[in-house]
Amino acid sequence: MSDHPPIQTTGILHFTIPVRDHHTAAVWYRDLLGCEINRINRFFAFMRCGKDWFVLRSEEHTSELQSHLNLVCRLLLEK
Repeated sequence: MSDHPPIQTTGILHFTIPVRDHHTAAVWYRDLLGCEINRINRFFAFMRCGKDWFVLRSEEHTSELQSHLNLVCRLLLEK
C-alpha cells in the first residue's frame, strides 16, 4: 500500500478506462494511487477514488462485450 494519500478528483461523475487486464490494473490503482476496489467481475473492476467512481474495462473480452445485451448494459454502465 502506498504511503501517499489517495488522489482527489473533482467534478467527475463517472468514467471508464479501457485496460488490458482489469484485475492487475485494479491492484495497481489500489496500491499506488490509493483507490478502493469496490467490485471486480469478469469484464469490469469498479473503483472508488475519493467521492468519485470509475470503471476499468477489460479489453481482453471486447468481442464478448459486443453482443446486443452486453452492449446495452455497457452503455448504461458508461453513462
